[in-house]
Parts: sequence; C-alpha cells; structure tokens
Amino acid sequence: MVPVELTTPIIPHHVCMKGTEQKPVHYAALTDKVGQGVSCSIYGQRSSTCRKFEAGSKDCIKARKIHGLPELSFS
Repeated sequence: MVPVELTTPIIPHHVCMKGTEQKPVHYAALTDKVGQGVSCSIYGQRSSTCRKFEAGSKDCIKARKIHGLPELSFS
C-alpha cells in the first residue's frame, strides 16, 4: 500500500502518485537525480502503475526522452 502522504486525490476513491500530476512530472518517492541514478524510496510499497512499468518499454522510452536521456541498451 502506497503511503497516503505520497498521493494526491483525483476523484473520490482515486489517487495519483504525488508529483505525477505536475509539469514537469517528478514522482515524490524518487530519490537522487534523474539521469544520474535514481531509486524509489517506497519500492516495496510502489503502486500498481509502477509495478507494470517495464524498462525499455514505449512508456520508458517516452519518459527518458522527456528527461533528455537515450534509450536503454540491453546488450
């Protein structure tokens, strides 16, 4: 279960992760600096959206482009 202090209400019974509703997006549980090595401070409690996110996926590529990072290489 995601800690309530790291969520923002959207509509009754629905929340988003704090920071993902902003531009630029910066998820509140990320530690350190994007592009220099980040980690999730609540990894064991992360949301279902985070659990479904896969490195190298279309969403990953999109997020990396937003931050000016190259696509991941799995070689």
